[in-house]
Amino acid sequence: MGIKGRRRTPAAEPREPSAAAARCHEKQQAHADAVSNNDSEAAQLKESEKKASRPHVVAVEGRKRRGGVAVLRYSDGSRYEGHTTEAPTSSGDGEDTPAVTLLRHGKGIYVTHNGHVFDGEWELGVFQGFGSQTFARTGDRHEGLYHKNQRHGLGTYVWANGDKYVGNWRHGKMHGVGYFLWDHGDSYEGEWKKGTMHGKGRKICANGDLIDGEWRRNQVNGWGRKVFLSGDVYEGGFARDERAGYGTYTWLNGDTHEGVWRDGLMHGAGVFSTSEGCTLQGKWRHGELHGQGVERFPCGSVYAGGFKNALRSGAGVLTLATGDVFEGEWVEDEIQGFGVWSCPDGRAYIGAWARGLPSGDGLFSREQREAEEADDDADDGVETRTVGVGGSLEPGEFLDGVLQPCGSFRIDRLDIPSR
Repeated sequence: MGIKGRRRTPAAEPREPSAAAARCHEKQQAHADAVSNNDSEAAQLKESEKKASRPHVVAVEGRKRRGGVAVLRYSDGSRYEGHTTEAPTSSGDGEDTPAVTLLRHGKGIYVTHNGHVFDGEWELGVFQGFGSQTFARTGDRHEGLYHKNQRHGLGTYVWANGDKYVGNWRHGKMHGVGYFLWDHGDSYEGEWKKGTMHGKGRKICANGDLIDGEWRRNQVNGWGRKVFLSGDVYEGGFARDERAGYGTYTWLNGDTHEGVWRDGLMHGAGVFSTSEGCTLQGKWRHGELHGQGVERFPCGSVYAGGFKNALRSGAGVLTLATGDVFEGEWVEDEIQGFGVWSCPDGRAYIGAWARGLPSGDGLFSREQREAEEADDDADDGVETRTVGVGGSLEPGEFLDGVLQPCGSFRIDRLDIPSR
């Protein structure tokens, strides 16, 4: 059959997540856990607002005037140095001495008993305004705006391993628009929701890939566009970081596939087109044309029939640009089994085929019949010619396309265009 330089459908770039992407997801989850743990470490600020658990001031140093700078030492071992103010009038709980009515108010540094540091603005004992936190257990650091002891507004968080987030916060979590840079080189800029990448955003991978699209819970979900370092481009649907739904993949060499994807692979109805003009249309399974399909070549030849793993298999009809027609069985891109072949000069063969050639018993026609007849109904007297299968069919046995034993009739291998 003459498959010259046979080429199967090129594979798309590796499915997501790659090892780097998986590592990125793991780290993102680890960061979310770490931030939660760090917040629990700092939760004593919130708890301190409850009188039952509030560590009380046991010593005051350096306070010379109301609202001035002082050093406060607390019953749990924590320490504050900065501006203070007196608490509102006591409600009768017995805490009447100045030592227990002083609150952190203004600029100051508060160091907890385990080394956690709050440095910034305070309002009636609450960390509020601009400030920074240094986490004793992890070494992470945040600098930015606070509201009621929580990160809220613009801020920068730097993890001990070098990862960094710059952007908006809400109730202690990354929320709004922000930029995240991983220590291994990946970066993301876009929308966040409750600590995860969520909404529109762009991710630039350390390997040179670029992803623009809709994100949900740290993964691409919805419509997106990915440009690979190789130059390939995919635009379409994503689900859980994988190509999914309808989309178009364009290879650097100009080949394209437009259709349905699943789990990062061509799966479902689609059309694959090469830069040379060949098209494959049909159903795809796990990245390969599988089932019924139509293959069209730029020269005009067409194959319609079965495919298996992107190869012509099963029953199919091949119509060549030369006028030759074969209808029959195929195995892995080769004519194999029973089939019928005919060509415009009247030759024909019906029978067994092997490796693309008649082999075994069959019926053949070697004569050409031409019928020339004038069109009596045409006023202009145009002459028409009809070419058909000539003569009667003869039985015979073939070996590799040659009639046995005399060899007086031969059928050459069909010249099928390459993909």
